[in-house]
Amino acid sequence: MEATTKKRVTRAAYMADDTKQELIAKLTDAHQRTKDSDGGEFYASLSNYFRQWGSLTEKQEVAFLDALERDQVASEHVGKIGERREFRLTLVRYWIGTAHYNGGEYLGYIFEDAEGNRFSYLGNRLGMEDGDTRTIKATVKAHEEREGVKQTRLKRPVIIDEPSLAPRFVAGATPIKLA
Repeated sequence: MEATTKKRVTRAAYMADDTKQELIAKLTDAHQRTKDSDGGEFYASLSNYFRQWGSLTEKQEVAFLDALERDQVASEHVGKIGERREFRLTLVRYWIGTAHYNGGEYLGYIFEDAEGNRFSYLGNRLGMEDGDTRTIKATVKAHEEREGVKQTRLKRPVIIDEPSLAPRFVAGATPIKLA
């Protein structure tokens, strides 16, 4: 069995590629923009690695581009604090956390609307799964910024429209015969 060796690219050869120059310019910009925030450590470590070794590994490039894409979310604050209104939101992700004061569980939700604005809610179960889109009536609790992305914190959400009650067909599922 033949061992494969990775060829190390010199800094000059790496920088000769226009896409690599653009990547490094984005890395430098991201590092400068975020050096005082939570995400700044990640960009700083990549920047230091590049200065030390003259290039990034393929996995580092992919991780950097993924992080950069997340940082480019064009979210704005929506509504006025205290305003109760309807939102058409898609659930991006949710998680279960433990409250510090009583050890009880809570759920955290991150939503997006059609314009790409981010919304968050911490509280009780809403009965939604990742990717579900619903009309929700809620009160704007706060306007926040998390990891450089503006988001609107919601409170007292109520789902106005329910998912369709039509049966969902799952590929490969065996149909059930009703007697």
